[in-house]
Amino acid sequence: MYKITKDKLPKLYAALQNIGTLLLPCKNKSGHADFAPYREDVEVALDAPLTNRSAKDVFFPQVENLLTFKTSGKELALEQNVSPAGMTIVMGVRACDARSFKILDKVFLKAPVDTYYKTRREQCVLIGLGCSAPEETCFCHAFGIDAGAPETDVQTWLAGEELCWQAVTAKGEELTAKLVDGGVLAEATADAAAAVSEQQEQTQKILSVLPLHDFKVNDELTKNELKVFNSKIWEQMAAGCLSC
Repeated sequence: MYKITKDKLPKLYAALQNIGTLLLPCKNKSGHADFAPYREDVEVALDAPLTNRSAKDVFFPQVENLLTFKTSGKELALEQNVSPAGMTIVMGVRACDARSFKILDKVFLKAPVDTYYKTRREQCVLIGLGCSAPEETCFCHAFGIDAGAPETDVQTWLAGEELCWQAVTAKGEELTAKLVDGGVLAEATADAAAAVSEQQEQTQKILSVLPLHDFKVNDELTKNELKVFNSKIWEQMAAGCLSC
């Protein structure tokens, strides 16, 4: 495990930005947090419980050129537009968002593979942030999600005056090595590791008393699926969906 003090986080952001395109929870014009490219003049909201929009937007842009075509007489030539090579680093991903990527992978990485999604996933490093103060609406426990340990390439925790850092996957190890070699991250002490463990235990205690801790899907929903499918609630939910 590694660490960096909170007052040196801008140094971490700058180092990550030099490695790839860095997206962080930042305050938008309305005061809410959303993932946005890091700049020195933006207000980073790393400790925001949730962003206004999901980190999934990184993999599903609202507007994208998929194909270009040229015509010559009766001939039509199609060319697939491929995303430019380069690493994207998304930092501050919460556990609930991180779990959604596993579900998306099952859909878009199985035949027929969505090449646009696959390319973005391969070029992206996800840095998760463990929750220390779950909100009342948190449903992580009900779906078997560990809110204190996001399923990401790197796991981080804001503990006291430090950000603790733990690589999980090969992509996470590679990124971590670059930051350690660059003197950005330092070896964490036993006290830092203990602070993370204590935070995770406290998070579980908070989750245990939240309203959705023991939430279970109503069996009635599966008994009459057509009725549920035709429910008006889906129209309300779809109204705010820009990707449908």
